[in-house]
Amino acid sequence: MKQELTQIVGHEPKTPAMWEGASAPATLESALVYREMDPVHVQVIDPLDQLSANMEKLEDMQARLRYMMREIRAMMKA
Repeated sequence: MKQELTQIVGHEPKTPAMWEGASAPATLESALVYREMDPVHVQVIDPLDQLSANMEKLEDMQARLRYMMREIRAMMKA
């Protein structure tokens, strides 16, 4: 499992005395949060199937863009 440490935003010493104590390991540890990340499931995808799906998406996006450009041109002519 992967582990992640995150510093808590806004946890900064406000007074000089607090700044002096901020270098202590206990203070640093209290400013960090430990959490385990979910395991990442590995998916095996056939590259040709992925390429085919990407091509379909691109063709759909191209058709939408063509439609949008026709609408913009029609609005500019009016």
